[in-house]
Amino acid sequence: MFSLWDQKLSVGIKEIDDRHRQLLGMLNKLRIAMTEGQGKAEIGKMIVFLEDYVVTHFNEEEQIMEQHQYPYVNEHKQAHQVFIKELAELKEKLRVLDSHGNSTTNLAVYLERRLSDWFIDHIGSKDRKLASFMSSRA
Repeated sequence: MFSLWDQKLSVGIKEIDDRHRQLLGMLNKLRIAMTEGQGKAEIGKMIVFLEDYVVTHFNEEEQIMEQHQYPYVNEHKQAHQVFIKELAELKEKLRVLDSHGNSTTNLAVYLERRLSDWFIDHIGSKDRKLASFMSSRA
């Protein structure tokens, strides 16, 4: 798993790359907090960050894809919608756990793993596909 930004992750569009760097930074903060036994404290910050991230980043990315007539824009948007749904489910799980005074350790582990998977799958494949398309048009 990536813990530092690697040019292989770049899509060649500054706005998208900057947002991906932000996500990687937050994921690293969560990992560090978990190793220090502070995952519960960081998970709320991560959820708040992700709520803004999915609105801002996904909208920016989708606008760029539409502007450049990216042929896989609908497939890409569907992947974004799946992640947004998962985020809503995570928020609900966190709310339920908090209301019952239960540990959020398992949720923190799940969130870290899911974000790592997202980073590898979505950014590493779907966004790389977008990068390839964009570089072919340059």
